[in-house]
Amino acid sequence: LVIMESMSAAKMKRHGCTRDLTPFLDSLSRMGLYFENAYTAGTHTYNGVFSTLFSFPALFSQHPMKESGMLRYHGLFDVLRERGYGTAYFTTHDGQFANIEGFLRGNGCQRVITKADYPAEEIKTTLGVPDDRMFAYAMPILDEMSATGDPFVAAFMTASDHGPYYV
Repeated sequence: LVIMESMSAAKMKRHGCTRDLTPFLDSLSRMGLYFENAYTAGTHTYNGVFSTLFSFPALFSQHPMKESGMLRYHGLFDVLRERGYGTAYFTTHDGQFANIEGFLRGNGCQRVITKADYPAEEIKTTLGVPDDRMFAYAMPILDEMSATGDPFVAAFMTASDHGPYYV
């Protein structure tokens, strides 16, 4: 599961883009499960994460991840954990951003990998590490999760399509 910051289906050939902007994503959409009618709402990262993983619409007057009496939601991670899955969330940036780490840990995610987990020399901007470094860093963790023989789900929050851009 990949949550892509600032991504739009209009950037994919699959959805009519004439430029080859997302060749790997287009190939994955043909080889794996691709949900044609899955949408997230909102103007902020937390809206997309909340909508995608917990199936709730963005409420512009609320920030569910920062509520002082944080509610417990039954989302994707809980549903899959009940069925024996391991759960992980990878992000390029700080786990305190929008309280993402605290919120996800409190709502069924077993592992949350954030900017604090990457080598310091890999951190390139305020958004942390570039997406390719996040995915490379994730491989041994995914191998470790796979080695247990249990199914797992890992969600990735990309940031390379979101300013400030990496160099």
